[in-house]
Amino acid sequence: MGGVIIAPLLVWLNGRFSFASTLQIVTGTTIPILLASIFIWVDRPTHAMRTAAGSGKDVANISEPQPMTRRGALASMHFWTIAAPLALGIAVQVGFVVHQVALLFPSLGREGAGAAVLVTALMAVVGRVGLGLFVDRLDQRRLAALLLAAQAGALFVMLQASSPVAVYVACAVFGFGVGNMIVLPSLLVQREYPAAAFGMLSALVLSIIQVTNAFGPSLLGGLRDATGSYALPIWICMSLELTAAVIVLQRVGSAKARAGS
Repeated sequence: MGGVIIAPLLVWLNGRFSFASTLQIVTGTTIPILLASIFIWVDRPTHAMRTAAGSGKDVANISEPQPMTRRGALASMHFWTIAAPLALGIAVQVGFVVHQVALLFPSLGREGAGAAVLVTALMAVVGRVGLGLFVDRLDQRRLAALLLAAQAGALFVMLQASSPVAVYVACAVFGFGVGNMIVLPSLLVQREYPAAAFGMLSALVLSIIQVTNAFGPSLLGGLRDATGSYALPIWICMSLELTAAVIVLQRVGSAKARAGS
């Protein structure tokens, strides 16, 4: 919703009103919608759920031993072949999305840059839903590497292309990977680690990704201010994505197989 509606709306309104007025309009519109959505769709927990939560017991895992620890995971190269490349890739994604309008404004104009955000967000939805139908039957490491390489190529096209059509196609390619990259950490943990460790390890991977991707917008912005253009930041982003693609292809052992042995 942020990419499909809010970002293009902000760009469109900012061309007609001041930035402060634009934020007031959007905020005044979205707060009632959010409150209504919470009231209608967010359910209170049932009595049984509150009782189970209050007992402090995880019934599903009482008889299932915990085969992995956080310390053991952090010391494992196998763990880092999942966490490190996806953290790098998602940091680039977050940085690009934050700077997308500013990056594309010179070549596409205000309205065109807003449309590019819309294309990126729509393709993120299409990619996530489309691949979600059969992603469990794919080699997910190769898929991650392909998406990372495709995004690096899309960034190259955005940086070099003079045709608006080529830029929009590149945004679509980049967006296709956005939705899938977000779910790949959990999918890889689910496939390559014992079921009992899924909750702990997926949370650990995602926490690393969240800390790392917070630096994405600052990296692009700082380099943009230091160099006066987006050329160097985009080249660095491309390098990070290609490096991540190489790392995620490294298969240093199956933790699930080791736990079962």
